[in-house]
Amino acid sequence: MQVIGREDGLSNNTVVGILRDKDGVRWVATYNGLNLISAEGEVLAQLYEEDGLSTNEFNRFSYCQGSGGLLLFGSVKGINIIDPEALKKQLQLSDKLRIYLAGITRYDSRKGADSTLYFGFDQLGALHLPAAHRYLNLSFSLSSLVRIADHSFAYKIAPANAPDASEWIYIGKKSQLDLPNLSPGHYQIRIRGYDHRGICTPEPLVIEVDVAEFFYKTWWFYVLCALPFLLAAFFWIRRLQTERERLEAEVAARTEQIRRDKEMIEQQAAKLRALDEFKSRFFTNISHEFRTPLTVISGMATQIRQQPGQWLEKGMELIQRNSQQLLSLINQILDLRKLESGALTINLVRGNIIPYLRYIAESFVQLAQSKGLRIHVLANPDTVDMDYDPEKMMHILSNLLSNAIKYTPGPGDIDLQIDRQHSEAGREQLLIQVKDSGQGISAEALTPYL
Repeated sequence: MQVIGREDGLSNNTVVGILRDKDGVRWVATYNGLNLISAEGEVLAQLYEEDGLSTNEFNRFSYCQGSGGLLLFGSVKGINIIDPEALKKQLQLSDKLRIYLAGITRYDSRKGADSTLYFGFDQLGALHLPAAHRYLNLSFSLSSLVRIADHSFAYKIAPANAPDASEWIYIGKKSQLDLPNLSPGHYQIRIRGYDHRGICTPEPLVIEVDVAEFFYKTWWFYVLCALPFLLAAFFWIRRLQTERERLEAEVAARTEQIRRDKEMIEQQAAKLRALDEFKSRFFTNISHEFRTPLTVISGMATQIRQQPGQWLEKGMELIQRNSQQLLSLINQILDLRKLESGALTINLVRGNIIPYLRYIAESFVQLAQSKGLRIHVLANPDTVDMDYDPEKMMHILSNLLSNAIKYTPGPGDIDLQIDRQHSEAGREQLLIQVKDSGQGISAEALTPYL
């Protein structure tokens, strides 16, 4: 919604009727004249009694559109019948309204004082204002001599070499413009006028102004002032750099042996710290992995005790299998000396790894069922011949399945997904994933280990 009032050229703010002609121009009747407003909201003209209206004051709700596009407006002195097309042509055929610069007051550097010049032109060359006298007074007038007291004006100041996004500033019937203390730069001062009907000058009066800056605020003055300090800083830094290079060369020769000894000590300390951390993680993982087979053995013993006929044979097999896993964990503890010396070896065997992975997963079925969970093995394909270390594979997969069972609430599902795929280098690789329906591990919990 756009609001249009006196400050925008409307003859009166009390509107009593609005009609629209075929071109979209709005004819707005008020208590003081009839206004023509474009579809974009610009006041095109103002009509009064001297333009042929019966009076300037119109009645409320006394308007309609007649046949042939005629507009009817009722006033206190009768009905005004208007042919909008004929009236708009008459307004267009009238003399073109122009605005002229009548006078300008500025500082004249040749005289050393303010000087007022009088003109009669609608355009003017660029004005140059010194930094110490950045003020300007402009007077202007319209080409129309009808009801001069009702002429009004508006202006805007915009950068000369930039898009004009500023708005017009309405100054009313004042035909002078005072611009004190202009900012430095190159501007265009644009002034337009309105006659007694509110018709605007088609072309504004354009005055280019170049306002100088004080010399002590220019970039070259800043550079000139900073130059001695920059040179002094350069030579001072150069002297410090030369002295530092000499000292560094002298110290380097004396500290070389100390540096070598320090590196050796740091390497030995790093190895000891890494060994201690490894031992700590090893015992933590071993303690954690002891729980899984013990839990399976305990659960299967309970099942055999309750239903020996159904679970005896299978239960003994699971107990035997998890007992072997316990034995493997004990062997890992006994091999700690080998780990400390860095002699950990990988014992590879070649064969189809899929049945072995299914074998490991079956060891956790009973534990999963006790929590209401189901373990699914999804292998694609069913046969993958490769080299692998059975002991370490059992260690890794058992840890993953144990964690999945521990942190997945029942009822739920745990999927062991095995896929054969190609790496970015074009080599075949086996992707083993354990997916569960639990809440997962948050990114914050994984951050210390990534």
